[in-house]
Amino acid sequence: MRLVLSLIVLAFGVLGCANSSYSSLNEPRNTHTKYVKVEKYVRVYDDVYEDIPYEDCYDKKVKIYEQNQAPNPGAVIVGSVVGGLLGNKLSRKSHHRFNRRAATIGGVALGGVLGGALSSKHQRKDSNSYEIKRVCERKYRQQKRRVLAGYDNIGYYDGMEIVKFSTQKLRQIPVRISIDY
Repeated sequence: MRLVLSLIVLAFGVLGCANSSYSSLNEPRNTHTKYVKVEKYVRVYDDVYEDIPYEDCYDKKVKIYEQNQAPNPGAVIVGSVVGGLLGNKLSRKSHHRFNRRAATIGGVALGGVLGGALSSKHQRKDSNSYEIKRVCERKYRQQKRRVLAGYDNIGYYDGMEIVKFSTQKLRQIPVRISIDY
């Protein structure tokens, strides 16, 4: 156990020494900042894509259907029978004859009305004629637009071109000079 602990301490010690000597070798001894005058600048543009809405309209041929308003007699009869049976079945717990008759008659009437309404709702008659309807859809197209992103500010220091991008025009570019000895 002591051997393992000694090896761990030794390993961290070696790594710590190596790290401190590495950082001291790479750190510049003398650093200062010089400001270089901007001689010229170049505009930098970005492409921006926008979705532009527009209406796409066209004429469409649509078949005309006539709605049958008269209810189907078979549906009324079936609805009345089912309603009467349900009314009679639900009123069986009542021992009064009048309540059972009223529930049965109410079920017949309600079933007939519902059957007729449902049958006339789903009946359509084909008229074999067409009409032209105007149909419009909203669609989008992409449009590219160039937008000013910023400026490449250009200056010269010691015969070298220095370029610094910024969103505004600069008067000077900060240049960090490091002397390592």
